[in-house]
Amino acid sequence: MSMIMSLLGSPEIEQQETASRTLGELCRKNGERIFSELVPILQKAISSSDPRTKEGACLAFADIM
Repeated sequence: MSMIMSLLGSPEIEQQETASRTLGELCRKNGERIFSELVPILQKAISSSDPRTKEGACLAFADIM
């Protein structure tokens, strides 16, 4: 999950798109049960000192909503 968030915050558009598709597939294949695992991870990532991780976590929230 940390790699997906880092790639979502990447300046490379191709990496962002790949990470977004990966997250979308995880949510589609695992349904609602993955949300209970993802939300705490994303909440923790938002308070990270790494700006790419913060940006990636925000984009991940947007993707799963």
